[in-house]
Amino acid sequence: PGSFQLAQCFELGVGTKINRKSAYLLNLEAAESKSAQALYALGRCYALGVGTKRSYSLAREFLKQAEMLGDKNASTLITELMERKKRKISRTYVSKATRLIYIGKATEAVRYLEAAAYLETPVAIYTLGCLYEFGTGVNCDRRKAYDTYERAFALSFKDPRSVYKLAILRLIK
Repeated sequence: PGSFQLAQCFELGVGTKINRKSAYLLNLEAAESKSAQALYALGRCYALGVGTKRSYSLAREFLKQAEMLGDKNASTLITELMERKKRKISRTYVSKATRLIYIGKATEAVRYLEAAAYLETPVAIYTLGCLYEFGTGVNCDRRKAYDTYERAFALSFKDPRSVYKLAILRLIK
């Protein structure tokens, strides 16, 4: 579709000034043709906030349609979006937990850390290990501390102190 190609020109500034709003509107128009390429472009606009507000749900919707029509890049972008969303949620949980620990509400922080740990966030897993090691907000459990430190290491958590802590816990165990 011509509007799809024109949208690409506006987005990239080919033969014209970059105008992301126009690129989005033209991609929206092109998507009505239900071509995989146009649906992918519109999904990408929503995913990256090109000319419109970022919306993971709309991005996923259009990318799924593009994928069903045979666009091989759509599934890759969907996976990237879900990973990005997962990281954002994890950062929010870890941030809330850190604030709660700082103000002395470690018991409440454990909930957020466990949710972030479920999402495989190494810093959350390591922090949970610290709480278990010192009995802050949870019952002191050196075995659980050791296991959570090991899990954080397996996810490539890097902190010079964690190597030392793990060595000490191995001795205690």
